[in-house]
Amino acid sequence: MAVYELIANSTTLFLGGTCLLLLILYDYWTKLYFKRQGIPGPFPLPIIGTFYASTKGFTTDFLAKKQKYGKVYGLSIVTNSFVVHDLDMLKDIMISQFSAFPNHVVSEILFLCDKLIQRRA
Repeated sequence: MAVYELIANSTTLFLGGTCLLLLILYDYWTKLYFKRQGIPGPFPLPIIGTFYASTKGFTTDFLAKKQKYGKVYGLSIVTNSFVVHDLDMLKDIMISQFSAFPNHVVSEILFLCDKLIQRRA
């Protein structure tokens, strides 16, 4: 009976709903980082980010996004990710400016995408 009274209490429901709403708004605010910076990419939705834009398979999807947004764009699937398809820029980031880009992850898929594009060209 005590659990029911706690759940049914309107104050508890209000505070729980407010906390949930604030959590969703904070998540959405972090996913909008690239839009605030003017970096192109698919528009993120609350909670799922840009996951909805991934429909064609991983490699094909990256190629389609490169065609649509250019060689540099932002994604917000789980975390905000800055995707670079330009090999010269990637070389500059990974070698010359290495210390300026913390938390960077080199994905093999980027190299595969560039190889596929070079084969098609």
